[in-house]
Amino acid sequence: MSSAPRSLSAHDNGMAARIMDFDWASTPLGPIDDWSQPLRTSVAMLCAAGLPICLIWGKEGTMIYNDGYAEIAGKRHPHMLGSRIIDAWPEAAAFNAMILREGLAGKSLSYRDLEFTLTRNGAPEKAWFNLDYAPVLGEDGAPAAIIAFVTETTARVMDTRALERSEAQFRVFAQAMPNQVWAARANGDLYWLNAQAYAYSGAAVGDMDGPSAWGTIVHPDDLPIAAQRWTAALATGSIYETEFRIRRADGTYRWFLVRAEPVRDASGEVASWVGTNTDIHDMRETEAALRIANETLEEQVHARTAELQAKEARLRTVFETSFGFQGLLDPEGRLLDANATSLAAINCVLDDIAGLAFWDTPWFANNPGMDEAIRQAVQTVAAGAVVRQELLLNLPVGGWRWFDFVLRPIFSTQGDVIAIVPEAQETTERRTAEEALRQSQKLEAMGQLTGGVAHDFNNLLTPIIGTLDLLSRRELGGERERRLIEGGLQSAERARMLVQRLLAFARRQPLQPQPVDVAALIRSMTDLIASTSGPRIRIDLAIDEPLPPATAEVNQLEMALLNLAVNARDAMPSGGNLTIGASVVTLAADARPGLAAGRYVRITVSDTGIGMDEHTCRHAIEPFFSTKGIGKGTGLGLSMVHGLASQLGGDLSIASKVGLGTTIELLLPVSDAAVIQLDSPAEAAVLASSVGTVLLVDDEEHVRQTTADMLSEFGYDVIEAESGEDALALLGKRGVDLIITDHLMGGMTGMALIELVRTDVPDMPVLVISGYADAAGIAADVPRLTKPFRSVELAAMLASLRPH
Repeated sequence: MSSAPRSLSAHDNGMAARIMDFDWASTPLGPIDDWSQPLRTSVAMLCAAGLPICLIWGKEGTMIYNDGYAEIAGKRHPHMLGSRIIDAWPEAAAFNAMILREGLAGKSLSYRDLEFTLTRNGAPEKAWFNLDYAPVLGEDGAPAAIIAFVTETTARVMDTRALERSEAQFRVFAQAMPNQVWAARANGDLYWLNAQAYAYSGAAVGDMDGPSAWGTIVHPDDLPIAAQRWTAALATGSIYETEFRIRRADGTYRWFLVRAEPVRDASGEVASWVGTNTDIHDMRETEAALRIANETLEEQVHARTAELQAKEARLRTVFETSFGFQGLLDPEGRLLDANATSLAAINCVLDDIAGLAFWDTPWFANNPGMDEAIRQAVQTVAAGAVVRQELLLNLPVGGWRWFDFVLRPIFSTQGDVIAIVPEAQETTERRTAEEALRQSQKLEAMGQLTGGVAHDFNNLLTPIIGTLDLLSRRELGGERERRLIEGGLQSAERARMLVQRLLAFARRQPLQPQPVDVAALIRSMTDLIASTSGPRIRIDLAIDEPLPPATAEVNQLEMALLNLAVNARDAMPSGGNLTIGASVVTLAADARPGLAAGRYVRITVSDTGIGMDEHTCRHAIEPFFSTKGIGKGTGLGLSMVHGLASQLGGDLSIASKVGLGTTIELLLPVSDAAVIQLDSPAEAAVLASSVGTVLLVDDEEHVRQTTADMLSEFGYDVIEAESGEDALALLGKRGVDLIITDHLMGGMTGMALIELVRTDVPDMPVLVISGYADAAGIAADVPRLTKPFRSVELAAMLASLRPH
């Protein structure tokens, strides 16, 4: 090949080198030395460009592209270089034919977020692109080629869709909150308010959207400062917090504490804002009235005593009936007054605490380090400043609760601080809703991750378990070799159990709910639980009779009970009592969040062990949370049981106290169907030899080889195919008695293959072998065996396919 023109030698690596070294003589473009000047110029610009660009030359649409486009092409590069674009991208052949036709006619085309399904890395995948096409003129002035500027937007499109799903969950939580909740875009434009906000303002849904929506209901005197602070928050990405009056539907105005926090995307940029409006009108009226009253007392104490007494009585009524925590301190921080709401939280009357330093009162007694923090805050306010912060307090009544806490000075007419007003609005409910939203997003993300990982593990474990099972059944080698094979098989089975736990946590394991006699199941497991727990633990049963059947899945419920029993055993290192109970309960509507009203079978597992503190109880069902130490537990046991209960329409709860033991309660819906008896394990199915020819289809080579070995051992003649397309070709040449296929494969799926075969041979026996995560798309009438599996499981499934 002759040397490349100088215009193509600007770069000595990357696509420039590949273009110069490519055998162009076999393409419609011919040798590089014969290229026209427009083509040379276009290719030189292409090699120097940093953006993904593809040059589509001539009526054949020959492709020349740069490094950026090569990355988008994936594994198809470098086979696409010099090929026709219609051949290079057969999935988009019609689209590219249209581009070639319109571009060579001199038209420029542009598309945004255009969706394609491409097989560029070995498997079909959805992708989105911004595409811009422009004609390139030849030496004769007519369009000779098309230059394509390509930007992949897949990540942004998928992020946008994920954000939309997350926002839908947020709206559900926000609608349940008593406060007004709203959301704004990153630029500050309102786009959503909850029902409470619309009910208060009287506006129609949608009327409050846009950049100037608040201007229609905010008091004109408050609007400038509110808008100024909102602009500052948008510019800095900091929390927005201010107070202003909002017009009610009847035309009156009330004061609100308005607070908004930025929601950031994965890159740390502000994606949106979530805000709440909390009514503080009564609190501000109380404060204003108290200030006026004190000023009046100083200036006109003798002349207006009677009037002040009447006003004080009115203020006292407002003060005492407020739902917020309010009080009054002298400038040194001694408590002078407190309203009924705040006193009820510490189970005191005013005489019990009047005169105490504010930081020594029961509100802060059970909070280590809080006394010094409050002392410093009082000193700051006594100097004329305002202190505002969020506090988590352990109160004598109600326990741990969150508050928006404010200390404000009251000034005399001379500007001296004459009193301090502590105020607190409880924010526990709002923070709980926010935390629930965060947990929901985290669990959804982890559920998707664990479901995918478990599916891949199933594919990896299938040849391992199948091969070791075959070696074990053939009793190869001496005693040492058989022991090693059995040990490897046991380890693989433990890995299989771990995958099941991951799927249970992710709520992706395929369940077959059925009516189960819970009492019989518990009694059948008593010996196993006793042997697992050891001689130092006493097993007691507390089962009500008669007990209705529960909707459950036998194997998963057995594994759940065994997990709970093992946890109870580990909590009683010195021995103790393990009590397993079963009874029936009836729940009313809203008795427990997330559960429908009706009858439930309640299973309890109680121990007399070391118990759990409040923090451990809160996190116990989280995946991978464990207190057993490194190497002593996966942290998936309770999360698996919780996932199982949720998937069956039930629930799991924990009650525990340190030193007093733990009770795990599992609720399962009562079934109206007849009980399915627990059968004893069936003997392995034995297949006759020479039972026919099997077409085995699987794109995983090791899985296919292991399955073929099992089938050969059963006496089948096995024909192997690595894709659905190969299987169809083989069907036309060989007689087949049975088809066994994987479901998700490159190109044609297993179900698509079965549907095509059934068109010609409706009675052809078929079996789908698939990982747990592949269940979507498999018809209900198609027999299915999940990976991984042993020979006996495959044999039993094949026996069930025989006509009776």
